[in-house]
Amino acid sequence: MLASKPSCRRISILAASWIAFFVGCGDDGTDVRDDAPADGTSTESESTPTDGTSTGTATTIASEQGPSDAGGSTTEGTASTDGSGDESDTTVDETASAAGHELVLPMRPRTAMLESLPYTSAEDGRQPSETGGPGLLVAKELSFALAEGYPATLEIRMTGVYDLLCGQISGRVVFETGSMSTTASAEVRGEDSVAVTAHQEGDATLDIQGRMLVDEAGLGPCAQDPYYDGASEIALTWRLEVAVRALAGVRVSLPSRCKNSAVHYVESDAAFPPDELLARPTDSTGDSFSPHNADPDYPIDLVVTADPGTSLWLASDEEGLSALRASGPEGPIRIVAPVGEPTELMLVPAERIETLTLGFSLAGAAGHEIRLTSGETYGATGFSRTSNAVVPTVHDQRIGDSSLCTLPRPEGFVLTSATPTTCPAPATFNQGLAVVLDHLGIGAEVIASGVCSLTLAAPWLAGGQGSISEISVTFLNAEELFDVF
Repeated sequence: MLASKPSCRRISILAASWIAFFVGCGDDGTDVRDDAPADGTSTESESTPTDGTSTGTATTIASEQGPSDAGGSTTEGTASTDGSGDESDTTVDETASAAGHELVLPMRPRTAMLESLPYTSAEDGRQPSETGGPGLLVAKELSFALAEGYPATLEIRMTGVYDLLCGQISGRVVFETGSMSTTASAEVRGEDSVAVTAHQEGDATLDIQGRMLVDEAGLGPCAQDPYYDGASEIALTWRLEVAVRALAGVRVSLPSRCKNSAVHYVESDAAFPPDELLARPTDSTGDSFSPHNADPDYPIDLVVTADPGTSLWLASDEEGLSALRASGPEGPIRIVAPVGEPTELMLVPAERIETLTLGFSLAGAAGHEIRLTSGETYGATGFSRTSNAVVPTVHDQRIGDSSLCTLPRPEGFVLTSATPTTCPAPATFNQGLAVVLDHLGIGAEVIASGVCSLTLAAPWLAGGQGSISEISVTFLNAEELFDVF
């Protein structure tokens, strides 16, 4: 199945106007898509319709009062769905981020999705119609989980296509005939929608026939392609490669920084890297899959438990398990699904962290970040796409031979400046920017050329022994740095 790259919405950003530029996001927080993939595979663009037909609701149970800053109310609630994905007689904590030592994350059924721009195949994407006019074959891989609670039918709507040879084409999609097999079937629902129903475990190829009515504006750059030659109608075949799988188990993927560690440590109150703590169903062969008939962030029922005295909550309802937070004394955290073995993490206070690596970078756009080395001079020939933010970095937090699974907490570090006329340090971290991976948010602001001397301290490290990193560098042509403060 096609893998999805992490979405830019996962990165908590307040200063989006500049950091989005660094990490490859658009101004609206969405992923910036480069040119179509060379292999011709389709790129999913899935969203939940505004009519609410595909949204389930998570149940969050607060078994004890959590911290006041846990990211949401501690109101208990339950939710039920009627099988279509509509909410039914629901009373829930709206943020689904209640705190307690048991956190219930039900699978959220999905009954509708949007496939906005399926790609043509690089080999056989262009298939002229029987009358000799232009025709396109576009394809999509679709997976269904076959288990109680998962909808058997998923309605998919198409709004346009992407011809790999010339670009995006928009128009009025009109599907005319569906397709059927013993494993799955597709029925036309309205002009631009089909309802795909899973019947039994297995694989099926479904070809839905239709046409797309276009004008020159809708053809876009393809209007200049002789293949279309001013066409007002394009024959359309939508090929769905459907995999229906019985739910046999669950696989919890741990963050890359700790997945090979003997013990999976989690610092109290710390965040996981975006999209790296994930749970996916597995089929009878042990392969994991992402069912399209469930919310991608809530694809399977989960219960997260911890010892009494520990609070569990979600920092964001939109991110599912990846947004898990835990606060409390040292002890195990267990992620349990209806099938398969539990996954165990170990919650620890910051003082249990034994070693880490501290450093500094001058933040920049699109690969123009500069890692700073004490004693060096920067900017002698000017700067290109580099900002005026000296960002403290923390790498490889460890307890023994095991790396922590969570990101560093900015509030645990102290940054001071010995040269405030060149690069003053803020009173606290996160001055307009939350943690992005191993950066601690915006640090010192370079306001003038000259010597910049900074100290970054982690006083709690190794039971209070602490750690300090000092740097002294010289900046020239500081006026060429772009301002992010």
